[in-house]
Amino acid sequence: MVRPAHAVDDALAAFYAIQEGDRNHEVIDGNLVERATPSGSHGSAQARVSAGTLGPFDRRSGSDDPHAPGGWWIATEVEIEFSPALVLRPDVVGWRRDRVPQRPSGSPVRDRPDWVCEVVSA
Repeated sequence: MVRPAHAVDDALAAFYAIQEGDRNHEVIDGNLVERATPSGSHGSAQARVSAGTLGPFDRRSGSDDPHAPGGWWIATEVEIEFSPALVLRPDVVGWRRDRVPQRPSGSPVRDRPDWVCEVVSA
């Protein structure tokens, strides 16, 4: 279903009206959706994924030289605006440094990640 542009704009405006520290929401298909509070087991799983990716991927291959090729920017819980109708906060994301040379910053990030991980928990 295609949502009217004003409905998408309203959802996005409502999203940004929430203070960043209080914002536990996403915009999905133009609707403002409050996220469930993650459980302890979900947080532990997210931490394990992060720890497993940071060591081998969140650096340049075989070098401490910031200009060396390769490597990833790895982050957790980053708000990403994929489109005005889709603002998500994936559990763990990664951007290839050869495509995004500077660590993505700000909120929301508009650089689409090259890798996204969502932890599925019961």
